[in-house]
Amino acid sequence: MIRHISVNHSATSKDESLYKELFELIDFDERDKIKNVHRKIFNQNCPIVSIGMYYIDYEAWGRIFFIDILVDFQILFSKYNEDSYTYENFINLLYKAYQDLFNKNIADRLIEKQNMFCTYVEFISFVKTENSNDVINHLKKYNFQNQQLDINEFENYKLKNASITFTVNAVEKNTIRLCAKCPNTAIKKLFKITGLEHVSAQEVFNKDVIADILEKQIYKYTRPERLEIFSKSNILKGI
Repeated sequence: MIRHISVNHSATSKDESLYKELFELIDFDERDKIKNVHRKIFNQNCPIVSIGMYYIDYEAWGRIFFIDILVDFQILFSKYNEDSYTYENFINLLYKAYQDLFNKNIADRLIEKQNMFCTYVEFISFVKTENSNDVINHLKKYNFQNQQLDINEFENYKLKNASITFTVNAVEKNTIRLCAKCPNTAIKKLFKITGLEHVSAQEVFNKDVIADILEKQIYKYTRPERLEIFSKSNILKGI
């Protein structure tokens, strides 16, 4: 399953009007601008967490406009009463969210699958166990940092650079949450993308791939041991 995903819509100079219309529609605060990126954060109940807008001048292609939108996956699916976490449903619900937040004209022009790629994603799995606290205590003998296992540090713990931030938390008495927070460079490495190419949003919805990524992440800390509770099959059940 996905917790958060950031999708990026790109537009060439031919579509500059879309960029300008959306920019004027959003009440950006100059104080939130970082370098050349204008950013807007929305309220907590909105499936759209934030939007960033910027452009880059390329020698080969000219000016390319980018619209980077961070989506709370679970709020999105819950708001529109959908519980089948497929890419097709994601696109349909994202379209509805764009309509609600912006307007139909903007939504129609933003939802173009061929130019939507993923710049950030958080993969999660909820693994069932008899006693989640016992599992967390057992994991402390391996190479985890305390923050990785402390649910109170979940939002604060973050690795620098392009590394995957991986956490294991007891979220309920019988449930462990695995979470891999993947920035853009890490996503490209996971999907073996190089250069200026990007990973399409559709590619990160493959459950088998997500389970494989999470299994490899936990093995990095427990190796040479492989824990049965975190086998790929168990992780897959929780996605």
